[in-house]
Amino acid sequence: MIAVDSGRKILLSDTEIKSEICSTYDYNKWCENNIHSISEMINGENLENEDSNIKSEDLLTLQKAFGYSLEDLENYLNQ
Repeated sequence: MIAVDSGRKILLSDTEIKSEICSTYDYNKWCENNIHSISEMINGENLENEDSNIKSEDLLTLQKAFGYSLEDLENYLNQ
C-alpha cells in the first residue's frame, strides 16, 4: 500500500502508513475502555459509556445510516 500526503508533499510506504497510524491512536487505551467480557454482562456490572446517552432523534438517524429497518428492530426486541 502507498499513500500521498499532499499537505506534507510526501509519498508514504506501507510501513510508514502503518507506523503513523499506530503512533497516532492509543489502541491499548481504546481496548481497556471498550472491550467487555461476557461475565461482566452476566453479572450485571455497569457497562455504560459516553455513547449510551444518545438522544432518540439521533438514534433514529444512526439506525437509518447503518441500514436498520423496522423489521430488524422488531426481531431484536422479540428475541
